[in-house]
Amino acid sequence: MSNEPTNNGRNGRDSRGRFAAGNPGGPGRGPGLGRKFRGALADSVDDCDVRAIMVKTIKQALGGNLDAAKLVLAYVVGRPSVAGSLQAEEMLAAFSTGAELLYRAVEPMLTRDQLESVRRAINDGCSLIRNRLQ
Repeated sequence: MSNEPTNNGRNGRDSRGRFAAGNPGGPGRGPGLGRKFRGALADSVDDCDVRAIMVKTIKQALGGNLDAAKLVLAYVVGRPSVAGSLQAEEMLAAFSTGAELLYRAVEPMLTRDQLESVRRAINDGCSLIRNRLQ
């Protein structure tokens, strides 16, 4: 069998089988499709949806979900410039600050009972971090 690519006619490839200049595109999505999908998603989500997602993510983070905690902290506190640069006490302070900021953001939307639940979860999360640091 020959290593030469077969010539299947005018298929947008050069004599070596590579995409030729002016080829309308290779496999996969065309340009701009991702932009369309993001626009459609943005049009489908309102402020209440975003806040509900935030509340759920915060509760998961406070419940010990490490991925959710990383996401919350990355957006509220910011990512450390060098991995592992936060010391234990700085990590606890960052978690506490981030949790407090998010609590204030969702406070107007929640009932008193829900707020108390979030407050307890924040305190539990801080206690969990303190226990793991010892």
